Amino acid sequence: MLGGLVFGGLFATPPLPAAGTLPIMGFTTWCQSSCGDLWVGSPFNVSATAIRRAADRLVSTGLRDAGYTYVLLDDGWPACAEVAQPGDLHCVTPAPRLPNGDVLVDALKFPPSAPAANDGLKLVADYLHSRGLHLGIYTAPGPKTCGGYTGIFEHERGDVAQFAAAGIDFIKADSGCGDATSLHDGTVLGSLRRVGEAINATGLAGTMLFYIDQGNSNEAAVWNPHGRGVVDSPHARSHVPRALAEEVWSYGPSVGASMWKIWADRFDTFGSLLGNVHASVVAGIPFRQQPGAITTLDAMTIGRAATPTSMTAGQQRVEVILYAMLSSPMVLSFDLGGERGVPPILLNEQLIAIDQDPDVIAASLIESTGRNPWGTDLWIKPLHDGTFAVALVNKDAVAHTMHVDMATPRHTFGPFTGGPDPGCSVASVRDVLARQELGNFSTSFSTSVAAGDGRLLRFTFCPPVA
Repeated sequence: MLGGLVFGGLFATPPLPAAGTLPIMGFTTWCQSSCGDLWVGSPFNVSATAIRRAADRLVSTGLRDAGYTYVLLDDGWPACAEVAQPGDLHCVTPAPRLPNGDVLVDALKFPPSAPAANDGLKLVADYLHSRGLHLGIYTAPGPKTCGGYTGIFEHERGDVAQFAAAGIDFIKADSGCGDATSLHDGTVLGSLRRVGEAINATGLAGTMLFYIDQGNSNEAAVWNPHGRGVVDSPHARSHVPRALAEEVWSYGPSVGASMWKIWADRFDTFGSLLGNVHASVVAGIPFRQQPGAITTLDAMTIGRAATPTSMTAGQQRVEVILYAMLSSPMVLSFDLGGERGVPPILLNEQLIAIDQDPDVIAASLIESTGRNPWGTDLWIKPLHDGTFAVALVNKDAVAHTMHVDMATPRHTFGPFTGGPDPGCSVASVRDVLARQELGNFSTSFSTSVAAGDGRLLRFTFCPPVA
């Protein structure tokens, strides 16, 4: 035992954590494009049939058994009286609520058990539960969702009760829709607070998870909260946080949320990945994240059909590595029935264990070379058993040899000086992706990292002498 910590993986297996304390893993219907048979023509063209099919594929591919158990139904499930145009399915006029105040579920997309039953969501939830999966639902703290469908504003208690009766396990509230409600006048925060209170009232707090998507209010490359020099827009007026109290990581815990997104939606580009990752670093998320207070980098894009701007295979490895290092929820958004199948890295149990580490620590960016155009990054994450996960990320266009220093002169900064002193400068190193022991190393470790690629390692200090 060194400094109160046990090294070498000698901790007893921790008890099963409560729901919401760890990053969720699963699948979302919001896949933007290349969705196969999940939806056709419009991301709002969701259906019970497609969700059951996705659930079956999570089981048959082994993803469920690897931990991907949440199926998140995004926008488009309520009934709509008038769509924008055939094939588009943006809703212009939501269908009226039922006399009891419930949201009317689209009976064509989610057929009920009887013509007036309005229980199409419950039938889907029951099916998912029978397959060992959970169902998530989408709404927004405004009169309308981003797609123009019925929102939860001023109906929070009734809608949450409706979701609970349907067997919903997860509620997503999208704060980035329209300007009928605003961060600055208390309407958004009031609605979100009422959602949390309504979840408590159902008795499902801790099992019905609450996720706040802060929207894309921070999407611009330049922080310009007052819209200086640009056309004033509903988006800029209503949804750009202008004070720390309006940042979701500040108010999220107080309204009962356990998960939130702070930055832009993810797209299948390397720039999109790095933008969200570095936004988390700049915001200081590694110093705030803890069990039950988890920041997501948004849905992963690995596995999607390739386009001219898609990430390369190496960049996709970097994506999965960084999600695991930052303990981000690993939510998939690709065609589970596609010919390419499931990327094997998503089933790597050693990588998943790093993402699901019970301490839920987000890795620290220890060193970034800043080499043009990208450079190399060294990330380090202490794990529950006293070992360290180490990510070596090469964003450059050429290969680089990267180093991890394990012994640092007194009073200087080095990779392991920000955490517990391991008490020695010898470590056994494991290649997580290759599932291979690389041996014992003293003082430093060096390895080559290919261009636009990454390595994920696990360091165990003071290994037993053979």
